[in-house]
Amino acid sequence: MNLPRLKKQGGFSLIEALVALVVISIGLLGIAGMQALGVMQSNQSRLRGLAAFQAASMVSLMRANPAYWQAAGNFSIDPGNPTELTVDAQGSLTGLTAGDCEANTCSPAQMAGWQMQQWGRSLSVLPGGHGTVQCAAPVGGSVACSVTVNWSENRAAAPGSTASTAATAPQNYVLTVTP
Repeated sequence: MNLPRLKKQGGFSLIEALVALVVISIGLLGIAGMQALGVMQSNQSRLRGLAAFQAASMVSLMRANPAYWQAAGNFSIDPGNPTELTVDAQGSLTGLTAGDCEANTCSPAQMAGWQMQQWGRSLSVLPGGHGTVQCAAPVGGSVACSVTVNWSENRAAAPGSTASTAATAPQNYVLTVTP
């Protein structure tokens, strides 16, 4: 009686399965990396949008108080060296005195200081947020002001760089306006 011959098993299907598993794993790691990059870029975009909104908010406050912001004497003694008004996220002012204009009647300068203080406190939505308003004396009859919003942003290390961790990078948004 003749028995059928059995084929020899070479084990190639096991190697093929392991190679497929490695290829799929590399693909999934790539997808996870793209997802992480997308989340980081989305957060950066959100912060930049908030900064633009905060700068536009200050411009609106400036236009609501033209008695102060359009007077060049409030900003500069020397047209080449403009005065800078700075406020941090706690509402601490540099270059201007604030009054309590919510409960009291204020002069235009006190109102500007109070508005800067309120604006500075609203900058706390940005990490390390602070703002600056810098106005120059009129050259052709109108004051030119720059509203700057500064904040810190986390950045991932660039591909191929020697840095292995994310770094914090200072960012700023500048809006130039004639109040």
